[in-house]
Amino acid sequence: MVIFDTTAGFSNRQVAAKFIYNELLDSTARLGMHDAIIHVIDESGMNGTSLVETLSTLLVRLHDEGMGTPEFDATWWHSKTQ
Repeated sequence: MVIFDTTAGFSNRQVAAKFIYNELLDSTARLGMHDAIIHVIDESGMNGTSLVETLSTLLVRLHDEGMGTPEFDATWWHSKTQ
């Protein structure tokens, strides 16, 4: 799953992170996870939580639960955390 930052508009979107699902999850489980992740990101944004904060909390928690592995784009991450 690739997550884009569209703050500067869709045509200027930047890859923020990737989440590589655990290969033991079947396609139905992956689709359900995808929907849940999108819902959390959307709700967080509507509540004023930054994308950096949301992704760092959500994707690391999913990793800790064995759902997959997050990969944060270093250039994007550094541009948002400095």
